[in-house]
Amino acid sequence: MPSDETFFQKLFSKPNEPSSEVREIPDYTSGVPDVHDEMPVGGIAPFGIIKYRGVFDLNKLYKVMVRWLKSRRFEFHEPLYRFKPPELILNWRAERKKTPFVKDIIVVNLDIRGYEEVETIVGGVKKRMVKGRLTLNLNFGNETGYADIFGQKRWNSVIERHLKSFLHRFVIKRDFELLHLDALMYETWKFHKVIKDYLRMECHGNLY
Repeated sequence: MPSDETFFQKLFSKPNEPSSEVREIPDYTSGVPDVHDEMPVGGIAPFGIIKYRGVFDLNKLYKVMVRWLKSRRFEFHEPLYRFKPPELILNWRAERKKTPFVKDIIVVNLDIRGYEEVETIVGGVKKRMVKGRLTLNLNFGNETGYADIFGQKRWNSVIERHLKSFLHRFVIKRDFELLHLDALMYETWKFHKVIKDYLRMECHGNLY
């Protein structure tokens, strides 16, 4: 039966691995991107880019971002810190266990070119700040069947991976998008706005 063959080919086809490529996309200021057709369930997708040139308080920006993430119960990690003047690269990963099966993830990639520490007067007080060109990439997504407290990856056998792929593609895809992906996308948009508002109001430079 052709229909049965097609169904079982889909059922036992190799699951698609989420792409690790980070693609640059335009900065979203009035809405959020539609990633439903290009993002697999359990993948990570780019959200937007913030570019800023001028003088800013890097420590305060760090605190603003961490405070926002922790207030929403995200655990904050910094897997990469690389400082080779005049360039600073930081990678941050925030994770939140939403259900026993689904974990929310926001990834921040921060790159400062032309890094230079300068002294400025803020409120009549000398303050050390950073001058340079800041590029901040936001990415978001969900991880399903994440590792347990002992670090053991679940849904890891061949049969479990095929079953997980089948559930994602034919059973829970629409509900997953509505309950998890769309909610996290909107939350990432608010995070994006908090960062832009801080740079616009507190710093001396230009968003571009």
